[in-house]
Amino acid sequence: MGSSSSRTSSSGLRYREATSADVADMERCRALDETAGPADARMVAYLDGQHHPRQALAPRTAFVALDGAAVAGYIAGHATTRYGCAGEVQYLYVAPQYRRAGVAGRLLQCLAQWFEGQGIRRVCVNADVDSAGAVPFYVARGASALNQYWYVWDDISSVREAKATMTLDRPDDAPTAFQSAWNAHDMTALAALFHHDATFVNRFGHYVRGVDAIVRLHEPIHETIYRDSTLENELIDVTSIATDAAVTHFWSRLRIGHAHPAGPHEVDTLILAVLTRRDDRWRIQALENVTLTNPRTGKAVLRDQSDKQ
Repeated sequence: MGSSSSRTSSSGLRYREATSADVADMERCRALDETAGPADARMVAYLDGQHHPRQALAPRTAFVALDGAAVAGYIAGHATTRYGCAGEVQYLYVAPQYRRAGVAGRLLQCLAQWFEGQGIRRVCVNADVDSAGAVPFYVARGASALNQYWYVWDDISSVREAKATMTLDRPDDAPTAFQSAWNAHDMTALAALFHHDATFVNRFGHYVRGVDAIVRLHEPIHETIYRDSTLENELIDVTSIATDAAVTHFWSRLRIGHAHPAGPHEVDTLILAVLTRRDDRWRIQALENVTLTNPRTGKAVLRDQSDKQ
């Protein structure tokens, strides 16, 4: 799913269930994307119940996103017994000009609703790990890693119910909002949390000033080594230092996935954030992130381990 410099609004798109009669238009949608390669030649057979992926069962469906009569994207899935799941996402594709506009998420919601109607809750997907956007997309919508290539929802209904918190109504919203933006791997949402002249120090001591620089610091790692990572933050305290200023501390556990060269592992950090209110809107003015370490060895440790040092 990558990005495109020319994007089309998704607000006017229609979504409906598809049949094998729509496959020609689905193939045409993908054929214009030189980076994606051709659509699966077995799509007609798949939708007609003539082609069965490994461990697939008969119930299956597909949905298309339509811009007028043209297909902007599509998704398909079926019942299965693979990996102890009851459902599997088979295809998901969005044309470049419609990406990062919510189309893939809406298609996934359509399929999730179909799964629920079939009594299917546990659903798996084979994520394209070579795509910078695929794994972050699924993780942000509640999927967790089974292995390097497969991801699973224990309850697919969470796809329709999840809503990320991306605004700060008060200073103690900072941990949740930062966590949500990180887990969605959404740089627009991350930028919205900071004032334009904010400063940021990451856990390696890299200092940057300005929201554009903060995004440039994070965007490459969210497309590569941290693309399947998640954060879990826990508020420690909030101290008001003026009517429109506050200091907050929160614990942050970074769960790093298979995309990292070192493989899956966890890191605990302590974050200090200074928030100020301008134009009746709270944003982060300064943030510093410190890795929890063993003072004797300098090695990173987790919180439950640090108590024993």
